Amino acid sequence: MPEDKKPAAIIYYPKTKAVASSNQAVFRENFLENALQEQQKLANKLVEFHSANAQKSEMYNDVLLEQVILQEKLLRDMNRKLAEYEKTTASLNEQLKHQVKMREVLERHDDLQNVYHKTVMEALDSHEANAEKLDRKLDFIKSSIFERAADLSEKMDGHFNRFANFMLNLFTKRGIQRIGQKENDRDIVN
Repeated sequence: MPEDKKPAAIIYYPKTKAVASSNQAVFRENFLENALQEQQKLANKLVEFHSANAQKSEMYNDVLLEQVILQEKLLRDMNRKLAEYEKTTASLNEQLKHQVKMREVLERHDDLQNVYHKTVMEALDSHEANAEKLDRKLDFIKSSIFERAADLSEKMDGHFNRFANFMLNLFTKRGIQRIGQKENDRDIVN
């Protein structure tokens, strides 16, 4: 770098005056001007890009904000529904506990009923056995009574026949003769 003590703004100017025939001064001037124009074009494009990007970004942010608001609303609805479900679940849990207690009571009652049923069935079986035994005894007594009644009937028939024969003989002649003969036979035997 040259060591001139000139201000920095003149750094691009030549140290010597350029000859009118040379294009050195114009070239530098055109180069700087072209460079500045290119930078200005790039800056304008950058500004356009940033403004378009800012619009897109704003639209994107608006859409995101709407999505966040919608999701927040959905989350609040879900929280409300979860709170309702928790209440319902708590109620169902209470009902389930009550049903479990009722089932335990019913099982105990069922056990008692089974024991009572067994006892009743055993008593009924015992009663049936006693009834069958009593029926057999009654059948035996009936048959004994019928046998004795038949014997008595036969004996009474026999006695009635003898009595009827006796009365018949008593009232008829032969009967009187026979009675007299029997008395004679008895006397002889004695």
